[in-house]
Amino acid sequence: MSENTKVVNNKDRYTERLKKRYPDRNFDDDEALFEQANNDYDNYDTELEGYRTNEKALSELFVSDPKSAAFVTRWSKGADPVAVLIELYGDDFRDALEDPQKLKSITEANKKFAEKVAKEKEYEEVHNKNIEETKKNIDIVKKQEGLDDEDIDKVMEFLIGVMTDGILGKFSIETITMGLKAINHDEDVAMADREGEVRGRNEKIIDKIKKTAPSDGITNLSGGGAPAPMERKRKSIFDLAKEAK
Repeated sequence: MSENTKVVNNKDRYTERLKKRYPDRNFDDDEALFEQANNDYDNYDTELEGYRTNEKALSELFVSDPKSAAFVTRWSKGADPVAVLIELYGDDFRDALEDPQKLKSITEANKKFAEKVAKEKEYEEVHNKNIEETKKNIDIVKKQEGLDDEDIDKVMEFLIGVMTDGILGKFSIETITMGLKAINHDEDVAMADREGEVRGRNEKIIDKIKKTAPSDGITNLSGGGAPAPMERKRKSIFDLAKEAK
């Protein structure tokens, strides 16, 4: 082995794999490394169990109805699924149309299908309308923040990732922490506004106090024989506070 060849142990090799998969995480700490490894194994076990469950369900279906196995096999090889259905289940369709009870079930199924299509059309219309509004909002943010298309792409990619995880019921520590910071940011801004308002009022009160402070008691001689001004009643700090509002 060459002296310049660097020997990489299994831990370093595994850490590099994790860094490529989770570039935003730091795995220098062994605790973080093993935590992620444990989470990955949990996900693998869950996915594997799902595959096994689906495989078992398909196996039981094919055993109970060999025609279904033939249908899936021919469909997977590129055959027209409608043509294969008619070929394999044509007699079943004809019998169902002649059976009042089965015909009722077919009618109900067709009704559900029509409702599904209508909902999908309604969803598409709402989606298209919202997309147009989203484009306008993106343009506003780009101008306000001075962003380019690449910046917007990164933001939208992140938001779509959060939305997809939410649909799947998945919220990472990073996402939860980010949401917490966003909430605290709003509270911090509101607190700063309140503190600024109070500070402004206090400054007005102090300014009023300075302007109405009593003199040092020396008689004003510049007025000759003019009568001495009447002593003004000193205002309390509460009066000054009211005036400062």
